[in-house]
Amino acid sequence: MVNTGFRARVMNACASALRLYTHHAPFKRGRGAFIRIIELLKRRGWPPPLTDIGEGVAMEFEPSLLGWTLFETGHWEALQTAACLSLIQPGGVVLNVGANTGYYALLAAARAGDQGCVHAFEIQPSMISILRRNIARNGLEAVVTVVEAGCFSSACEAVIEGHGDPGSARIAFAGTGIRVPLITLDQYAATAPLERVDVILIDTEGADFEILKGAAGLLAAHHPAVIAEVHHLEAFGGSENELRAFMARFGYVARPLQGEFSRDLLFVTEGHPPSAESTPAHSSRR
Repeated sequence: MVNTGFRARVMNACASALRLYTHHAPFKRGRGAFIRIIELLKRRGWPPPLTDIGEGVAMEFEPSLLGWTLFETGHWEALQTAACLSLIQPGGVVLNVGANTGYYALLAAARAGDQGCVHAFEIQPSMISILRRNIARNGLEAVVTVVEAGCFSSACEAVIEGHGDPGSARIAFAGTGIRVPLITLDQYAATAPLERVDVILIDTEGADFEILKGAAGLLAAHHPAVIAEVHHLEAFGGSENELRAFMARFGYVARPLQGEFSRDLLFVTEGHPPSAESTPAHSSRR
């Protein structure tokens, strides 16, 4: 039987070869061979190569845009990442809708600490499997709750609509595909139950406005800081101007966050900065 140490060395060697090839080869063809070897060995139970993403957290390599960018450059959307981390205090309560493989959820959990909690919503089975492994690998099971559901302005059901890269998948209400339940954040907060919410992070390829409509109670009661993506809002009948106007009703002001791959808005209320000074978050976990 091949021992774990040997397997880890082989996988790390594959990753090192892929990184060397990527940085020095004048063409992209050839990467796929390394990736296929890594993915094949992962499916056979070999430990995946890891990428350090900061805050003492590592993620397994997977060849999505997010995974590849982290692997190749060591960072992802620097402006959004810095904004996210600046909002989260020890003991904070974070809702991460569209958690993917866990980049923001893991960083938020590391920053919130043992007294905080992160609720990570994801709809894609393949991403959920990696998300759960990343959480376990970093010993964050007591901090991160995985919710295998999507969010929207009302409770209903949708299908997953693929767009190539797993990070580009979104919900749709027509067609065939994997069916997923949708809930509202207000409903989730009431049933979890959550005594407060400090930060909401949303990246759902266009449904962000609808999700915030379903969080009106949380916005009014807790004034959490919000980061929402504004790409593709028109896919669900919304617009950036309408989103700004909706959030202004709750006293929010918006600050744009332009990243390499997306445009987001950071919403905060002047009179209610993010904080974690009330009851410990662990008393509010499911």
